[in-house]
Amino acid sequence: VPAEELFLPVLGATVETLPAESVASTFFVDMSLVRRIKERDEAVIYTDGQRALRLYPSGVLEYNFPGLQEKTATLSFLTAWERSRLFVEQHGGWPPEIRAGEITGEVHDGAQHFRLNYYQYQKGIPLRLPRPALSLSVNSGGVVTYERLVVTPYQIDYPRSLVNPLDLLAAAARGQEEKETEVHVTGISLAYFGRPAGGREYLLEPVWIIEMDGEQFFYAAQSGKPVRPPGL
Repeated sequence: VPAEELFLPVLGATVETLPAESVASTFFVDMSLVRRIKERDEAVIYTDGQRALRLYPSGVLEYNFPGLQEKTATLSFLTAWERSRLFVEQHGGWPPEIRAGEITGEVHDGAQHFRLNYYQYQKGIPLRLPRPALSLSVNSGGVVTYERLVVTPYQIDYPRSLVNPLDLLAAAARGQEEKETEVHVTGISLAYFGRPAGGREYLLEPVWIIEMDGEQFFYAAQSGKPVRPPGL
């Protein structure tokens, strides 16, 4: 924890706008064989009968290739990572200041998959939105699913002083009172939690994350009030 007082602003963030037809053409070689379907929620689906690309009004992109689920050959992590890297480069590109987060191995219907999640950062502080900025499921056949929620942050308020996280430890410890063993603080970190603010906009609030024995507690960094993580 820094010794000096910290100051951070609340940020706004706008979800990227990807031109629908241009993006679709990166997934499908021959667009004349692709159906375009507009749903009631204004989402647009492109499909060639094997793969589907869904673009939501909120800016979220979802792609899936169900036929690849059946591929059962083994796959190394390095191969999965390289495939995900090239896939993102070809389909939307890499946003600035993004880092790998959770990387897990999964088995679906006997097929080995790697799930790779990537998160955006703002000046070294992670952005926590309702879903990762990029999420891919990769197996020996290629990329099975690809989800994308990328934002551009901007300042909407002047920086304000943050509560010292050491002052929040007592509140977090009260949540562990039922445990009979000694409680250990295993981590203190900052993040920006994103809440939908209408349309393609998010409000990004600085939050302290206090971890005790593997359990996380979240407090608004400017006020010290408990908050819930995005999506809950």
